[in-house]
Amino acid sequence: MIDYTRKNFSRLRSSLSQNFKLTISLFIRLTLKPFCNLIDKTIYFFLPKDKKVITSSKIALIVSTPRSGSTFLYQTLTKTLNTIYFSNFHQLFPRLGSKFIFNKRICKKNFTTLKNFYGHTTGLRDVNEGNELIEYWFKTRDTSGIRARFLQTMEWFHYRSKNPVIIKNVGIYDRISDLYHAVPELIIINISRNTSQAVESYLKAYYELGYFNLIPNTIKNKPIIDPVKSSVDIFLKIQNILNNNLDKIPNKNIIHIPYEEFCKNPNFYIELIAKKLQIAPNLDLINNISIKASQSQKISDIDSQKIKSYLSKVKKASKVIN
Repeated sequence: MIDYTRKNFSRLRSSLSQNFKLTISLFIRLTLKPFCNLIDKTIYFFLPKDKKVITSSKIALIVSTPRSGSTFLYQTLTKTLNTIYFSNFHQLFPRLGSKFIFNKRICKKNFTTLKNFYGHTTGLRDVNEGNELIEYWFKTRDTSGIRARFLQTMEWFHYRSKNPVIIKNVGIYDRISDLYHAVPELIIINISRNTSQAVESYLKAYYELGYFNLIPNTIKNKPIIDPVKSSVDIFLKIQNILNNNLDKIPNKNIIHIPYEEFCKNPNFYIELIAKKLQIAPNLDLINNISIKASQSQKISDIDSQKIKSYLSKVKKASKVIN
């Protein structure tokens, strides 16, 4: 199992100088999480349970390669669609979170810019990666077990609500097809980004955090000699595994969204997703959100040129093989 606690504290140190409010929020959540989870589990044990959880096409999972805009998309969708999602509050109270977070419609009057620090957000109502949730689903790899635990978490989320659920997780890239086979009613939302821009951001994260996130098991023990080349190799490996998983899922269950195109025309994609989830979007809210695709260079000129050179070589090599 991935050591999320160690990596979260690494992010905590890195964010300290950049976002004090987020740092305090993350530190409090990580500190209180074991105690809150115990309270959550204890109280839930005594609550009446739904005898049957019926799933439909109203459950969506956002996936992507690292640094490709998935958190940004997640924040946008949860602020413009009447959905249930995994929040920072759910990280503390996974079973009871929806009872308190969604008992009233969330106020969206004052949001103008969507911010996150490598997937971490500040407010208790804001989105959360939900790594613990994914690990719970895959406690065992048998299809029936995955489905049973998935449906159990849907019972937690819905809390007798009929609203659709949207979940986002980047780390599930190598298990998406397994989840689909267990839950074939699932809708996959795949957001992709200009590869060069995404790799630059991935390398920047390495420089700031001190590690590459989500390294595939097949190359996990490979030493990092040249961080620039490693960022390209790891990213492309993740991309390849993700695409292979998506190829095993019917197209009717996948919505592909280019990050740059989403920023240019968010209403089109929000309406597309809303239609798939069988709900009506509140497109007026999109005018209150700052949506702009980041095209800025995130690293040094030398590193940026190296990335472009490595990607070009990979592309040429691929053409020769084909």
